[in-house]
Amino acid sequence: MSAKPTQPETNSPRPAARPPQQPNRRTGEQGEHARYYARVAARYRLAKYLTLFVLILVLLAGIIMGSDSITYANFVYLLRDFDTVLDVVGGEDALTLRYSTMEDRQYLAYRDGLTLVSRSGIEIYNAGGKRTLEATPDYADPYAVASDRYLLVCDLGGESYTLYNSLSDVFSETLGYPIHGAAISDSGHYALITETREYTSAVLLYNKNCKLINRYLKDKYVIDAAISDDGERIAIVSVSSVDGAYMAEFQLCEPGKDTAIATLQVQNVFPLAVRFFDDNSFAVLGDSAMYFYTDRGELINTVSFADVPPDRFVLDGDRAVLVFPGNVMATESRVCVYDSRGETVLDHALEGNAQILTLTEQAAYVMTEREIFRLSDRGEVSSLVHNGGAKALLTLGDDVLLCTASAAYRYSDEQFTES
Repeated sequence: MSAKPTQPETNSPRPAARPPQQPNRRTGEQGEHARYYARVAARYRLAKYLTLFVLILVLLAGIIMGSDSITYANFVYLLRDFDTVLDVVGGEDALTLRYSTMEDRQYLAYRDGLTLVSRSGIEIYNAGGKRTLEATPDYADPYAVASDRYLLVCDLGGESYTLYNSLSDVFSETLGYPIHGAAISDSGHYALITETREYTSAVLLYNKNCKLINRYLKDKYVIDAAISDDGERIAIVSVSSVDGAYMAEFQLCEPGKDTAIATLQVQNVFPLAVRFFDDNSFAVLGDSAMYFYTDRGELINTVSFADVPPDRFVLDGDRAVLVFPGNVMATESRVCVYDSRGETVLDHALEGNAQILTLTEQAAYVMTEREIFRLSDRGEVSSLVHNGGAKALLTLGDDVLLCTASAAYRYSDEQFTES
């Protein structure tokens, strides 16, 4: 009998029996969470598209309904503070600023910097002494006025004007009649004194968007106009001849309104200038007196000039300053400071003939042949010697800028010594 074949032996163990598989609860929970977040993401995606759709509708509606406001001027207006931001970020105020020599030029303080205006062109320098604009309008007799917002340059006797900010021109226009004067406000409102075929004088008032909002027509000669800093008032002074004597008219209006707040007539007075105080009260300088009015055109006070009219006049903030010749030889000057109600704040005599007058929030500055005097409201007097040749004395904050034909020098009140 044959033997059965034997199987080869191995060292591999026999596989153990697997336990029965249970359902993975964690995997099920993850799947449920994924479905939840997918639903949330879909809702947010739908909200995003709805928001985008609404934004497009709003933009289209704004473009259709406000197309008149989408102008180059308004675009440039958005950039008007760019150079001011750069000044704040870095750079100190320049103590000396040099420029090309020129005798026939107008000097203005504009946005804490210096502006030079002449037939050769316009130059704007910021507080750090950097030139931010150079323009060459073709004006035969350029005249400029400045505010915190705009610089307005017009061609006296011509028909054109241009608005500038620190970086570029903002708006230009050519009128149909000659321009005789201009006024501008920190609000952006500005006015041009011109004429028409039917009227001797006309004052055109524009808002900050360069839109004409009022035309004041006069059958008399407009001497001056002023706009309050907030743009809520405009004052116009004009003169005519009645029976061989002057008849002055002072008119106070609210921009955008057709009727005047007040119209006042004063006999035997030739008006010279009108200016607003911070509270919208105003003062009119005449050849024989200065008149103080409320913001409703009610007379508060009258300051008469007994002997001779003032040589210099400036009004800013809450004070008005007049400078009279102190004697016949013009070797002395008398400085009178008034508040907005016409009350005397200071009456002081100085040595020398006053040539230039300016005013800051802290003091009045009077420049004579060789000295600059600083007079505070408390009657404190200090002075600074200069080398002569001054063309202008401007205020930059609490500092003053002495301008010559080729350079400007900035002085703080600490540099003045007690006089």
